[in-house]
Amino acid sequence: MSLQHIQLLPFSPRNGIIQCSHRAHLYYRFVENIGAKQRSEFFGFWNIATLPLRRIGPGLVFAVTVYVVGYNVGVRWWKGPDHPVNMFTWQRMEGEGLLSEELLQKKKTVMDYYTSRFFGEWTDSFSTSDSV
Repeated sequence: MSLQHIQLLPFSPRNGIIQCSHRAHLYYRFVENIGAKQRSEFFGFWNIATLPLRRIGPGLVFAVTVYVVGYNVGVRWWKGPDHPVNMFTWQRMEGEGLLSEELLQKKKTVMDYYTSRFFGEWTDSFSTSDSV
């Protein structure tokens, strides 16, 4: 294919002339669909599946959903199925009487601490909770 023949071929953004070299000889070659990629069947699915993530709003909703689900699954895996994951399940389990004695003791300890801090006597920053 000569250079004159290459120049006469139709040129569009999808077609192009590329520069090639072979054994120290430089030549030009016309290539159709130079920008086209080989696309598999999976590419169409992946393109549709990731379309909502290309915008800010759906990406934030997706990130929050992944965080909440991951947090709940992580706490359930770490603490076990009998431990309340959040305040809603804590109050529900407390109302139904399903909390263990250990969890009720933890609640009493935390509430006593906050009560002594907000309504107790003023103490310096180096005092312990035993002295209050």
